[in-house]
Amino acid sequence: PDRKRYTNSPLPSYKFISGKTMSTNSDSQKSHIPELPEMEQVFGPDNWMNSQRYLYAVDLFNYAFWWETHEVLEKLWLGTGRISPTAIFIQGIIQIAAALLKNSQGISRGSQNLCAKGLPKVRSQSGLFLGIDIEQFTHELEAYFSGEIVDLPQIVLNGIGTVDEIKIK
Repeated sequence: PDRKRYTNSPLPSYKFISGKTMSTNSDSQKSHIPELPEMEQVFGPDNWMNSQRYLYAVDLFNYAFWWETHEVLEKLWLGTGRISPTAIFIQGIIQIAAALLKNSQGISRGSQNLCAKGLPKVRSQSGLFLGIDIEQFTHELEAYFSGEIVDLPQIVLNGIGTVDEIKIK
């Protein structure tokens, strides 16, 4: 399926998988994710489209860089106070990315547990939130995790144009 890109930042040259790629204590591990500019204001529903960090995290998610998605979003989650409605939503996306990582590793129990934690946090919002159609996204996640569809879920942002359309085979 077509995968959307919202930034021009290069995707990492490899996907980090714990135990299969370099040590999690390695400084070089983080260097495969480009430096991203910080926003001057606190990230939130009114300015998400100006956050290169958020848009890049969506790119990472859409291209199955699950661990990298978590790393990039964690800074936003911490910056939004961990318990604000935006932080809870971001934490849900982080947990969904972790569930998808576990799923790709064949760790179904861990995947199911993380999905069960993440989906309610994503569903804590409704309508369009941070550019995401919550109903559409959660339906796609549920269909994927139940085995109803095999295409990896992706985040489609409404209210912002894509950089380009790229086919993944």
